[in-house]
Amino acid sequence: MLITDINEEKAQAYILGVIMALLGINIFPDTKVSEAQLDCAKELARHYVESEIDKAIFDTSQREILKQQWREWADKAGNGFKQTLKANHRLY
Repeated sequence: MLITDINEEKAQAYILGVIMALLGINIFPDTKVSEAQLDCAKELARHYVESEIDKAIFDTSQREILKQQWREWADKAGNGFKQTLKANHRLY
């Protein structure tokens, strides 16, 4: 994978986080969330995805690579989500 591909994936993850935050803002116009709540949701998702990766038919090194890629994607998407909520005064 090329560095430009990695940067493009990270940008796409960030943009997806922004889009999901904007969607949530429009669906739930009066709702605010805390950073702790978002971190908790991300942690639960991380555990779920990593357990699914562990069930996959890959060798250990491939599983670890997939987990690391997932963590990086989730961090970028989460950053886009949080920054959008902050900019719209929906994060406390």
